[in-house]
Amino acid sequence: MRAMVVTHFGSPEVLKLQEMPQPRPGPEDLLIEVHAAGLNPVDFKIRRGAFREGRTVPFIPGYDVSGLVREMGPAVRGFKIGDAVYASPSLVRNGADAEYVCVDARTAAHKPASLDHIQSAALPLVTLTAWEALLLRAQIQNGETVLIHAGGGGVGHIAIQLAKLHGCRVLTTASRDESIKLCRRLGADVVINYAEEDFVQRVEQETGGRGCPIVFDAVGGQTFDRSLDCLAVNGPRMGWSRTLMREP
Repeated sequence: MRAMVVTHFGSPEVLKLQEMPQPRPGPEDLLIEVHAAGLNPVDFKIRRGAFREGRTVPFIPGYDVSGLVREMGPAVRGFKIGDAVYASPSLVRNGADAEYVCVDARTAAHKPASLDHIQSAALPLVTLTAWEALLLRAQIQNGETVLIHAGGGGVGHIAIQLAKLHGCRVLTTASRDESIKLCRRLGADVVINYAEEDFVQRVEQETGGRGCPIVFDAVGGQTFDRSLDCLAVNGPRMGWSRTLMREP
């Protein structure tokens, strides 16, 4: 099969289109014929050498996929040949930048009928990141106020929608005009242009000095440090993007 391969760690020039063996599904795997694959920051971080422990080159990147099931392992349940599915392939196996990819069936789901393959391939990794941070770690509740940084980004724009669906009041940060408009369209209650005002002071104003019980930061660095001043007393819960936690 054809695949885009990382031949060694480095700049984009290390990516080569070449022939690779078609993967064979394990007992709990789906073999997916790739119709669309997504591109995320984690792709170029791994290409440059992040998370390299235990990884050998050449390898195939690509951690978002939408496509059709072509083979299944004997232990797979809930899927059949020909199903349209989407998934986030494992970071430690060959990915979806190829004609075929194998994923653990337990990490895949049926593709929403309302979305095409390109739209579906944009969802898995960012949605899992936002879901894990807001629902599993922070455990957002109806009526809470949540600060979401970078609301116009891949993870942030999903986080806004998840928080609104769970009845939260959403404060978010953005700077570009198109990002600000997107955040408002997705339902953010307050959009803070961090290039023009101090987001800590604005959060204090919007919460009557109480702060937010939950801050979701997919930026890191100084933004994370200053976000500690946005947390409510006696109730701080923070979520963050796992793809930004360990950089080389």
